[in-house]
Amino acid sequence: MTNLRWTGVCLDCADARALADFYADLFGWDIAGGDGKSWIQLRDPGGGVGLNIQGEEWYEPPVWPEQRGALDKMMHF
Repeated sequence: MTNLRWTGVCLDCADARALADFYADLFGWDIAGGDGKSWIQLRDPGGGVGLNIQGEEWYEPPVWPEQRGALDKMMHF
């Protein structure tokens, strides 16, 4: 049986740099990789789960509370 290890979460957004800077400041983490524009990785210096932040030109944020016909939150495993 193979063991799985959860190493990261990927967040889509409109501006990867802005979101990466926000989370880096919030958690006190450094940017560990990526292309610096549309894909940025943050790693937990303690070895925990990191963040992968992906910027997409077409990104539309979900709405809350839910509205008919609007994007909703989702999670993929």
